[in-house]
Amino acid sequence: MMECLELFLWNLLLGEKNELRNRTMHINGKFFVAEETNIGFGKADIGTEKAEIDKWRVDMLPDISDKTVGHIEILFEKYGTEEVFGRTGVESTTGLRSTRASELLKLLVERGLVENVKGQGKGKYRFRE
Repeated sequence: MMECLELFLWNLLLGEKNELRNRTMHINGKFFVAEETNIGFGKADIGTEKAEIDKWRVDMLPDISDKTVGHIEILFEKYGTEEVFGRTGVESTTGLRSTRASELLKLLVERGLVENVKGQGKGKYRFRE
Protein backbone atom coordinates (compact mmCIF):
# COMPACT_ATOMS: atom_id res chain seq x y z
CA MET A 1 0.00 0.00 0.00
CA MET A 2 2.82 2.40 0.83
CA GLU A 3 4.37 1.92 -2.61
CA CYS A 4 1.16 3.08 -4.29
CA LEU A 5 0.97 6.11 -2.04
CA GLU A 6 4.60 6.96 -2.75
CA LEU A 7 4.04 6.70 -6.52
CA PHE A 8 0.98 8.91 -6.26
CA LEU A 9 2.87 11.53 -4.26
CA TRP A 10 5.83 11.44 -6.64
CA ASN A 11 3.43 12.06 -9.51
CA LEU A 12 1.65 14.84 -7.65
CA LEU A 13 4.58 16.65 -6.05
CA LEU A 14 7.49 15.94 -8.37
CA GLY A 15 5.66 15.79 -11.68
CA GLU A 16 6.73 12.21 -12.40
CA LYS A 17 4.62 9.98 -14.62
CA ASN A 18 4.45 6.70 -12.67
CA GLU A 19 1.70 4.37 -13.83
CA LEU A 20 -1.13 4.05 -11.32
CA ARG A 21 -3.46 1.13 -12.05
CA ASN A 22 -6.28 -0.19 -9.89
CA ARG A 23 -5.15 -3.80 -10.16
CA THR A 24 -1.72 -2.99 -8.75
CA MET A 25 -2.93 -0.62 -6.06
CA HIS A 26 -5.26 -2.92 -4.14
CA ILE A 27 -4.96 -2.94 -0.38
CA ASN A 28 -4.06 -6.18 1.37
CA GLY A 29 -5.47 -5.51 4.79
CA LYS A 30 -6.97 -7.59 7.50
CA PHE A 31 -10.08 -6.49 9.31
CA PHE A 32 -10.38 -6.99 13.02
CA VAL A 33 -13.64 -7.26 14.92
CA ALA A 34 -13.81 -5.32 18.15
CA GLU A 35 -14.20 -7.39 21.29
CA GLU A 36 -17.70 -8.22 22.38
CA THR A 37 -19.34 -5.69 24.65
CA ASN A 38 -21.88 -6.45 27.35
CA ILE A 39 -24.94 -5.05 25.59
CA GLY A 40 -26.84 -8.27 25.14
CA PHE A 41 -25.34 -9.58 21.91
CA GLY A 42 -24.05 -13.14 21.98
CA LYS A 43 -21.16 -14.53 20.05
CA ALA A 44 -21.97 -16.67 17.03
CA ASP A 45 -20.78 -20.27 17.29
CA ILE A 46 -18.75 -20.82 14.14
CA GLY A 47 -16.99 -23.96 15.30
CA THR A 48 -13.37 -24.61 16.04
CA GLU A 49 -12.29 -26.50 12.91
CA LYS A 50 -10.29 -24.58 10.35
CA ALA A 51 -10.93 -25.00 6.65
CA GLU A 52 -8.52 -27.26 4.78
CA ILE A 53 -7.53 -24.37 2.56
CA ASP A 54 -5.66 -22.73 5.46
CA LYS A 55 -2.72 -25.05 4.79
CA TRP A 56 -2.60 -23.67 1.22
CA ARG A 57 -2.25 -20.11 2.47
CA VAL A 58 0.98 -20.92 4.22
CA ASP A 59 2.53 -23.38 1.80
CA MET A 60 1.33 -22.49 -1.68
CA LEU A 61 -0.13 -18.98 -1.61
CA PRO A 62 2.25 -16.75 0.39
CA ASP A 63 2.47 -14.10 -2.34
CA ILE A 64 -1.22 -14.08 -3.25
CA SER A 65 -3.51 -11.28 -2.09
CA ASP A 66 -6.05 -11.96 0.64
CA LYS A 67 -8.83 -11.15 -1.83
CA THR A 68 -7.67 -13.85 -4.25
CA VAL A 69 -7.26 -16.36 -1.41
CA GLY A 70 -10.82 -15.48 -0.41
CA HIS A 71 -12.05 -16.33 -3.92
CA ILE A 72 -10.18 -19.65 -3.75
CA GLU A 73 -11.77 -20.40 -0.36
CA ILE A 74 -15.22 -19.69 -1.77
CA LEU A 75 -14.55 -22.08 -4.67
CA PHE A 76 -13.21 -24.77 -2.38
CA GLU A 77 -16.20 -24.49 -0.04
CA LYS A 78 -18.62 -24.86 -2.95
CA TYR A 79 -16.86 -27.56 -5.00
CA GLY A 80 -14.55 -29.35 -2.58
CA THR A 81 -12.39 -32.11 -4.04
CA GLU A 82 -15.22 -34.07 -5.64
CA GLU A 83 -17.12 -31.65 -7.88
CA VAL A 84 -15.92 -30.50 -11.29
CA PHE A 85 -16.06 -26.82 -12.28
CA GLY A 86 -15.02 -24.54 -15.13
CA ARG A 87 -14.68 -20.85 -15.81
CA THR A 88 -18.42 -20.20 -15.76
CA GLY A 89 -18.62 -21.93 -12.38
CA VAL A 90 -15.87 -19.67 -11.07
CA GLU A 91 -17.71 -16.62 -12.43
CA SER A 92 -21.05 -17.53 -10.85
CA THR A 93 -19.54 -18.58 -7.52
CA THR A 94 -17.14 -15.68 -6.98
CA GLY A 95 -18.77 -12.91 -9.02
CA LEU A 96 -15.61 -12.44 -11.09
CA ARG A 97 -15.81 -11.55 -14.76
CA SER A 98 -14.62 -14.01 -17.39
CA THR A 99 -11.07 -12.67 -17.83
CA ARG A 100 -10.34 -12.57 -14.11
CA ALA A 101 -11.97 -15.99 -13.63
CA SER A 102 -9.66 -17.40 -16.32
CA GLU A 103 -6.65 -15.81 -14.62
CA LEU A 104 -7.69 -17.35 -11.30
CA LEU A 105 -8.00 -20.79 -12.90
CA LYS A 106 -4.59 -20.37 -14.51
CA LEU A 107 -3.12 -19.48 -11.10
CA LEU A 108 -4.74 -22.52 -9.51
CA VAL A 109 -3.34 -24.81 -12.21
CA GLU A 110 0.15 -23.27 -11.99
CA ARG A 111 0.22 -23.71 -8.21
CA GLY A 112 -1.01 -27.29 -8.48
CA LEU A 113 -4.18 -26.69 -6.48
CA VAL A 114 -6.50 -27.97 -9.20
CA GLU A 115 -6.14 -30.61 -11.88
CA ASN A 116 -7.66 -30.97 -15.32
CA VAL A 117 -10.52 -33.43 -15.49
CA LYS A 118 -10.66 -35.60 -18.59
CA GLY A 119 -13.93 -36.71 -20.09
CA GLN A 120 -15.89 -33.68 -18.88
CA GLY A 121 -15.05 -31.35 -21.76
CA LYS A 122 -12.39 -28.73 -22.20
CA GLY A 123 -11.58 -26.45 -19.29
CA LYS A 124 -12.97 -28.54 -16.44
CA TYR A 125 -11.09 -28.72 -13.15
CA ARG A 126 -11.24 -30.28 -9.71
CA PHE A 127 -9.39 -29.38 -6.51
CA ARG A 128 -6.62 -31.84 -5.67
CA GLU A 129 -6.92 -33.84 -2.49
